[in-house]
Amino acid sequence: MTSHETLGSGFINERGIFVPYLKHPVEVTKIPADGPAQNRNHSILEDYLVYAVSSSGEDEILPFSKHLRRIKGKVKGRVLGRRIGMDHSMISRLQNSSRNPTLSTVVRITERFGLSDEQVHKIVTSAATVGVETDARRRVFSDDAPALEGTIGVQFGGYMLAKGVSQRVLAGRINVDHSTLSKIVSPKDGEVVIPTLKTFANFVTVLGLNARQVRGLLRAIPLPVKNS
Repeated sequence: MTSHETLGSGFINERGIFVPYLKHPVEVTKIPADGPAQNRNHSILEDYLVYAVSSSGEDEILPFSKHLRRIKGKVKGRVLGRRIGMDHSMISRLQNSSRNPTLSTVVRITERFGLSDEQVHKIVTSAATVGVETDARRRVFSDDAPALEGTIGVQFGGYMLAKGVSQRVLAGRINVDHSTLSKIVSPKDGEVVIPTLKTFANFVTVLGLNARQVRGLLRAIPLPVKNS
């Protein structure tokens, strides 16, 4: 039996991105488990997949430079640089650039400023360049779905398994080569391969990850890191 309820507060915007923790409610339909769990990750998450139904609402999609200016506020560049361990000239370039910073830089800034999971989720999904389903059959993880643990590759693999999506299919949906996604999910010799912010944003958007899950992925990124 399926049931209807409200998925926290949020909406699916005009780009088809599910944005939680905002003022517009989203009606959802619970999805019954479609078979026995294949492993622990699947078992943990299978009861938290829902169908989200679009609702009215608007939200501003911002480039990272504008997010950074909001985060920074009146803090001087040199002070901010010392606070997050970056040269102030780099901070200035980030504020005035339309290009995305590395994902590790995003982690460093958001962690040092103590941003909430919801704020970080907003920053990440604003960088997505892919659209997703906007109809009533968009499957997302509910706001109370737990985050997985482990390396970023292990977590990526777990969420893909829970959604029943193969690496090859997902690579096509997020516009990256299958080999690129494979290196992230299954790196060789213990290497940690970190995606770009755009790839990461596309991944979490297509899979419908909630704010807690996105933060868990970001906190699995070691600093400093090798970016890919």
